[in-house]
Amino acid sequence: MATADDLGQLYIWYWNAGHLTPITCWASTMCAFFDWHPWREDEIVIADSEPIMIALYHVPSREVVSYYRRQDCDCIVTTLSFNKISGELVVCYSFTDMNKQPEILVLASMDRVVDVMRNHDDVIVHLLWSPDGKQLGTGCSLHGGYDETLTIWNFFGISPTNECKRRKLQCEPMASGGSTRDGSVAGGLAGGRDVSRIHSNRNKEATYRDLASSFLFKAMR
Repeated sequence: MATADDLGQLYIWYWNAGHLTPITCWASTMCAFFDWHPWREDEIVIADSEPIMIALYHVPSREVVSYYRRQDCDCIVTTLSFNKISGELVVCYSFTDMNKQPEILVLASMDRVVDVMRNHDDVIVHLLWSPDGKQLGTGCSLHGGYDETLTIWNFFGISPTNECKRRKLQCEPMASGGSTRDGSVAGGLAGGRDVSRIHSNRNKEATYRDLASSFLFKAMR
């Protein structure tokens, strides 16, 4: 079990018969984000928001197995989540420059970025998976934000032979930006390397994320 507080402290606990025993504490300069690996129950990913460092932590050995460090200093992590099917990690970034769109990075591993998606103009704070893990919903905060768009992604894309079905799924055309269609990365740094040349090794029938729908969400008042 893991918990985090507003001071950036992340605590990992051992749960047994209703009793909690602290195992370790992870200190961050800002709010830390975390998610347990969907297959390996003894590994947890922890993200320091500023400066950005995402670590895969092995709880029994209390060691960092691998990590991803972004060298850009003009952005922070806003949320993250694992996909339960592929084990890929989805990480959302926002930038201090308001003219730059937030990014959604997809990491196959800590040294391999396979996709970058864009469709929001405000900080992305909500990631929600469909029960089967094949669609991803992304949304921004409704408190003081100006982007009330809810975006649904076909996370594993669709076969080009089903292009007509894709069009039927779309409620609106994409406003701006979007996923790189061939799975290549459009920007950012991974481990000190330029990831703009990194390509996905997925099956050619499903090498890109596909925007299923995007619509404005108005909260009930």
